[in-house]
Amino acid sequence: MKPKFKGTPGPWKICCYGHEYKELVIEKDKKPETRVANVAIQEIFESLANARLIAAAPELLEALQKTNDLLKDLDNTHTGDSRYADFAIQYSENRKLIEKALEG
Repeated sequence: MKPKFKGTPGPWKICCYGHEYKELVIEKDKKPETRVANVAIQEIFESLANARLIAAAPELLEALQKTNDLLKDLDNTHTGDSRYADFAIQYSENRKLIEKALEG
């Protein structure tokens, strides 16, 4: 059985609160218990780019897991075929990233 993400389930979105925007808030919905990150606004474009990446994390993880399932199936189908060696290498690299994201 595959390990599951233990954090707040996605999708996440970026929100701002109050009149003085000093931080961007990444959350599932407008409940304090679903807040996943705060990004301090220093340079607005950089802060917004960071917030967008954080907000996309659950969907990126899911896409990486699905891609890795496809790579594993492809590798199993073409075992021993050197033309598919890069797929096996990418599968291994993806697996390490998935494990890093799911460590807990």
